[in-house]
Amino acid sequence: MSQGDTLKVSGLINNNPKTKHNTTVTISPVNFIVSELQIKQDRSFLIGDKIIEPVNGQIEIEYGEEYIVNVLKYTDTYSKNVYINKEDSGREFHWHLEYQKYDKTTERTDPKIGKSFNFKLEKDYLADNNLKLCVRISHYDDIYTLELKVKFKFEFDRKTLVTEVNNREKNPELIRQPGPLCGIAAPCYIWAKHHFEEYAETVLELHAMGKIKVNDFTIDPDSHLYKLKTSKIGNYKSADWVLMASIRDSENTFIDYGDTDDDLPTNIAGVTPMSTVKKLVEKMCKYSIIEEDGWQGLFNKVPVVRWSIDKTKKYINNMDDYYINNKYESLMMIDSDLIDDEPNISPDYHWVVYEGNLVKSDDRAKFDVYSWGSNTTYKVDDSYERIRRNWYQYLVVKCEK
Repeated sequence: MSQGDTLKVSGLINNNPKTKHNTTVTISPVNFIVSELQIKQDRSFLIGDKIIEPVNGQIEIEYGEEYIVNVLKYTDTYSKNVYINKEDSGREFHWHLEYQKYDKTTERTDPKIGKSFNFKLEKDYLADNNLKLCVRISHYDDIYTLELKVKFKFEFDRKTLVTEVNNREKNPELIRQPGPLCGIAAPCYIWAKHHFEEYAETVLELHAMGKIKVNDFTIDPDSHLYKLKTSKIGNYKSADWVLMASIRDSENTFIDYGDTDDDLPTNIAGVTPMSTVKKLVEKMCKYSIIEEDGWQGLFNKVPVVRWSIDKTKKYINNMDDYYINNKYESLMMIDSDLIDDEPNISPDYHWVVYEGNLVKSDDRAKFDVYSWGSNTTYKVDDSYERIRRNWYQYLVVKCEK
C-alpha cells in the first residue's frame, strides 16, 4: 500500500447495524489495513455505549472521558486476506497513544496488549488538540496510526493558551488582570515565579477538564465560563482568564463572575476579599504566611490608621530584607492612589507585590511594586505618613513547600 492510500473507519451507533457510519482517513504505508475500527465512549451501563461519529472527516473525542477501541477487521496487503478480529484468533494487538506535551516533549504511553484498548486522557497536558492512536498487530512490524482531535472544556484555542503559559516561565510578570482580579493575580504571580511547573499544569488541566483540585484547593467554576470567546474577556490573555476567572467564580457564593452582558472583566463579582488571598496562598500554593498585619475588611474605607510610622518603617524594611532572600514574597493591599502613574483600577483597594529598589530617607520611602495595570512595575514614592494611611494589609509569604 502506498503513501496517501485510504481506509474506511467504521462503527455502529449503539451497536445497531442500521446506523453504521463510515469516514475516510489517510494512513502511512503499512503491510496491513485496519478496514473496520470501532471507537466507543463508555457512558456506563445505565446509558449505554456511544459510538463516536466522525466530524468533518475526523474523529473527535472529549478530554477526560473514557474510550474503548476495537479493531473489527483488517486486511493483509500482501496476501489480500481479510481477517476478522475474534477472541480466538490468536493475534495480539499492541496499543499506545502519542501526543506532544506543553513542554515540547513527545509523550508515548506504555504499550498495552489486548483485543481492545481502553484509554482516558487525564493530566496529560497536551500542547494542542492532536492525538495519535496507534496499533500494531502481532506478525507485523508496522504501526497503524489514526489521528484523533481532542475537545477541551474551555473553548479558547489550546495552542495559544500553551504558548501563553510557557511564556510565563521566564516572565511570570506577564500574568496580568486589567480588571478587579488583583487579589487572585498576586498569589498566581508568586506561584508561577517559584513553582512554574505546578502553576502551568494547573492552568492546562483546568482548560482541559473545566475543574481541578490542586493541593488543598478545588477550582470548579460554573460552565458559563467555558463558552466565552476571546472577544469577551477584554485585555486578558486566555491563560490568565482560565485560571483567575475560574478561581474567582469558584469562590463566589451568590454572584457568578463573567455571567452578565456587561464588560465581563470588570464586574463586581471579581472583587477579592482578604480571606480569599490567604486561602490561595496557603491551600492552593501551599505556602506559609510568616508575617501579617492590617485590616480584615473589604468594601469600606477604614476610619482609623492601622499602625504607627515606626511600624510602617519596620514593615518596609522587613519586606526589603525578605526580598533579598528569594524564597520570600511580600504582598500588600494598598489604595491605588499610592502608585505613581496610577493604573485605571476600580475599586481603589489593590493588591501588589513588593519588588525591591528601596530608597528611603527620614520621612519618605520609594520602592517598586508589581501590579497589573497598563505596566507591570510601578513605584510607591511617598511620605511614611501617607503610606501608612493607604496601606491596608501586609503579608509575608515563604514560597517553599
